[in-house]
Amino acid sequence: MVAVGVTMELIMVPISLHETAQLFERITQADERTAEAKKQAAELKVISSSNELALTHLKWRLEQVRGEQSPRELKLIPCGLNELLQGKVTGECAIWYMPDDVEAHGLALGILGRLSAAGWKLSGLPEPIPSNKVVPALQTANPLELQKLPLIIRATGSVASISIISRIIASRDDSTNPASVLATALSKCGFMSFSYGTDESFPSDKVLLIIGPKP
Repeated sequence: MVAVGVTMELIMVPISLHETAQLFERITQADERTAEAKKQAAELKVISSSNELALTHLKWRLEQVRGEQSPRELKLIPCGLNELLQGKVTGECAIWYMPDDVEAHGLALGILGRLSAAGWKLSGLPEPIPSNKVVPALQTANPLELQKLPLIIRATGSVASISIISRIIASRDDSTNPASVLATALSKCGFMSFSYGTDESFPSDKVLLIIGPKP
């Protein structure tokens, strides 16, 4: 028996300089495409974050607009005005509202009911602001010129949406003054536009609440 041996040789095929250059060029182009893809991904991430921020701001603004358009009486529901008044000093309250203003009348009724629930004495149902009501600071004005002013300015001397009149002017940190207690509670319900006035003819526990038009 004869053994036959087989010899195998590894043949190296040389790569030309031109082929090497083409290979490096392809590698370089691939690297560039990868870098560009990473750049675009980063840009898309930034755009996505910006869009999320824009959407969040848009949702916040939408809620703000809804709040601005909603009747003010709705503010009384989540804040619990009567609960804020419970256990505090009480007084007697009369409420006036802007004539022929359904929204202001609704707010007046909402406050009235919660004052009653908190133990306040009420002077009756809300009434329209009397057309002849003139704040003391304007009583010396020319009557003809005075009639040109909006009723809320003649009656309160301001354009605030809520005016509080009492013998002792309301102060947010005075827990012994019914006017102050009411002002503090209303501010916690989100009402921010107030004016304050005094009437020395009032008893110390009397409060006149004037509801003006919605801002």
